[in-house]
Amino acid sequence: MEENNVTRRRPSGRRRPPGIDVPRHRRRYTDHLVEKAHKKTILLVDDDPLVRSAMKMAISDDYNVLEAEDGYQGLEVLRNHVSEIQCVVTDIRMPGLNGSEYMAKAGEVTQDVYFVIVTGHKGEVTESKLISDGSGRLSGFLEKPISNDELKYQIQKAVELTQIQQDRARANYNAQQLVEAVETIYAATNEDELLQLIIDNVSRFMSVKTAFWALADSRNNLLIRGGSDRFSGLIGDPIEGNPNLRSADVEAVRKAIEEDTVTENEHIMALPLYNGVILLFGNPLIDARDKNFIRTYVRNAEQALERMHLYEKLKDANTKLTQLDKMKTKFTDIISHELRTPLASMKGYLFLLDVQARPKLDEETTQSLEIINNCTNKLVAIANDVTNLSRLTSAEIKLRLTTINLAQLFQDIQKEVELFIKYRNQVFQTHIEEGLVNIVGDQEGISQAIKNLIMNAIKFTPDGGTISLKARQTTSTYEIQVSDTGIGIPESEFENIFSGFYEVGDTSYHHSGTFEFKAGGLGLGLRIVKSIVSAHGGDVRVESELEKGSTFTLLLPKTITPAAT
Repeated sequence: MEENNVTRRRPSGRRRPPGIDVPRHRRRYTDHLVEKAHKKTILLVDDDPLVRSAMKMAISDDYNVLEAEDGYQGLEVLRNHVSEIQCVVTDIRMPGLNGSEYMAKAGEVTQDVYFVIVTGHKGEVTESKLISDGSGRLSGFLEKPISNDELKYQIQKAVELTQIQQDRARANYNAQQLVEAVETIYAATNEDELLQLIIDNVSRFMSVKTAFWALADSRNNLLIRGGSDRFSGLIGDPIEGNPNLRSADVEAVRKAIEEDTVTENEHIMALPLYNGVILLFGNPLIDARDKNFIRTYVRNAEQALERMHLYEKLKDANTKLTQLDKMKTKFTDIISHELRTPLASMKGYLFLLDVQARPKLDEETTQSLEIINNCTNKLVAIANDVTNLSRLTSAEIKLRLTTINLAQLFQDIQKEVELFIKYRNQVFQTHIEEGLVNIVGDQEGISQAIKNLIMNAIKFTPDGGTISLKARQTTSTYEIQVSDTGIGIPESEFENIFSGFYEVGDTSYHHSGTFEFKAGGLGLGLRIVKSIVSAHGGDVRVESELEKGSTFTLLLPKTITPAAT
């Protein structure tokens, strides 16, 4: 018999089993408890208590040891301690449930823990006989009699393989849990709900049973805003003096706030969050991998909080803009009404003066009357623009869809603007693509949109310039294009020009006019164009180059799905 071997022969009396090194001293019980938490756990399954005792004595300095006297008890211990056990050493020959059957059953409990098989004879069992689908993982064999060195080597190898497998499984699990946890926090609708989800997820997915968050108030007092376990129901309480926290814990929290960094001690882990919010997690024996997981999770939580705060700001700003827009619409409605009422009276009296008094008036008075009439007409046009803007930007747009003959439409528009074109010594050209005769739309609205574009082109094209009105079609749209050889528009202004009451350039140099070069107005023309085309379900495209001219294209769908009809 070898001096350093374990034999299955039962020794007489209390004689030390041969081949087992007895520890030279016993550690103090308190030291043992401290180290126990850091040792790996081994499960020994053997029906011979002396063999189990001998193996336990050989490895107990390095490992926590659990024991089972047969395969059935081994399954029960494995189920109860599956998260702790790093290796199972089992005899192949046992009553009831042998080692091979035990491995097969153990595979239903875990696929992460590796097994070492103890056998009495070479060739008694092979790896192919032990391994089947769903069985436990085999690390190696131990042949009796067992040497201490071989026992420790096989256990160390199995522990390392188990650690690799558990790390891989844990990484996959953590990745899945992280995805689920992040999805929940991004679904939160307010800050309190989000923070509570963070606490719940930490408690649910990680080895942290106690968690809470705190926020420094205006006086720099740290107040609890919510939590789990011992901290639930303590909202508004200061963390100073809390029986669950020591002064060192409070200092760690303050350091996390002041230095914006993760701080921890043996009791807590404090992580800063967006906008001064602090999360604290119960920290005893938190695995380093869990800490990394927590950091990753909190970084995502911080982004979610930041997004939520930005969303709230945007929501508030949008609400204010909506209120301002309603006030603007109401204001324009009132102004339009207040302008049109006296203007109607002025137009009426001007008509009577023109019919009844003109023959009696001298030339100077007649010219003055014409100036008054022209100014009144200009005010009426402004009032009409304001009324049209209010109507077109409301939800009550009603399109009168008809078949529009493009040639006739272009001819009518040319007659309306030819006096202005002639006055400015400009050239006006029209072209309709061959085969394009009719389009469908609101004739009054489309005519107004085209005239607004042409009047803008007249005003911002120098004398002698050229203005073109063209029409073509694609498979899905009609395109009506107004081009000029004018001063152009900066690309940075493309979005702004369709806003109401907006004028490109310095408004301090604004001067009113109908067709004069660079004459300004209320800045409603293009806004009205955009509203009319949008009501048809279309869009307006703008192209421009400074000092070379601009092109506005109305894109009208052939199949109209108007915003309101």
